[in-house]
Amino acid sequence: MNFSIELSEEAREDVTLAVKWYDQQKENLGDFFITHLNSTLEKIRNNPASHKKIYRQVRQAAMQKFPYVILYKVKGNSITVYAVFHTKRNPKTKIRRLKK
Repeated sequence: MNFSIELSEEAREDVTLAVKWYDQQKENLGDFFITHLNSTLEKIRNNPASHKKIYRQVRQAAMQKFPYVILYKVKGNSITVYAVFHTKRNPKTKIRRLKK
C-alpha cells in the first residue's frame, strides 16, 4: 500500500520551532534536523504499523540523532502526524494534544 503523510498545523509548528532553535545553536543544524525528520517519516511511510501505539490508534516513532518523537495515526492509506515532540517535554502535554 502506498501511504501519504500529512503534518497537522501543530506538527508543522513543532518542526518550525525546532529548526529555529537548532539553527540558533549551530549553523545548518536545523537542516540536519529536517534531514533526520524526513528519514524517520520515510520509515513510517514504508511500515507505519511497526511503531508502538501510545494512545488509542496513535503511534510513536523516535527520531535518530535528535531527542524527538513523531506521533501519528494511520487511517486507510493516509498517515497524519499530530506532533513532533521533544522527549524532555511533559508527556501529559502530548496526550492532551491527542485528545483534541
